[in-house]
Amino acid sequence: MKQSHLSSDDLGVEKMELSLDFIAGLIVGEGTFYWTKIAYGYKRPVFALRMHVRDFDLVANVRDSLGVTREKVYEYTHNNRHYAFLIVRDIDDIKDIIIPSLWPRLTGYKKEQFKEWFHIFGSADAHPQFRFIYDVFKTKFPELYQ
Repeated sequence: MKQSHLSSDDLGVEKMELSLDFIAGLIVGEGTFYWTKIAYGYKRPVFALRMHVRDFDLVANVRDSLGVTREKVYEYTHNNRHYAFLIVRDIDDIKDIIIPSLWPRLTGYKKEQFKEWFHIFGSADAHPQFRFIYDVFKTKFPELYQ
């Protein structure tokens, strides 16, 4: 797998401010919420958006519009397919940006996938330092707990 980091500035990408509704639509089709294993068998939450490299600028604009600008947009090739890939692992970005910005706007099966992903925060599988997030949204998004 060939992997490199290119910023939107490196490519001369024209910056566009994208609405949260537009971003949520992209996430419904191309986004992923998952958990990766870390030390001692615990899991860490991850949000990712992967699109064809021709949409590198769109992925960079998603990153910038969400405000997760510390994250990189990677370019890589796998099985002769060329991708742009944004991955968010920072727990503060997940808690403060990803969950509250995307949850209310997701639709269809992606909304159900998100809910299943979110419930892992409250399980013994999640690293103890991430479990507090399960309780953070009880007042704001009670439907997440149903």
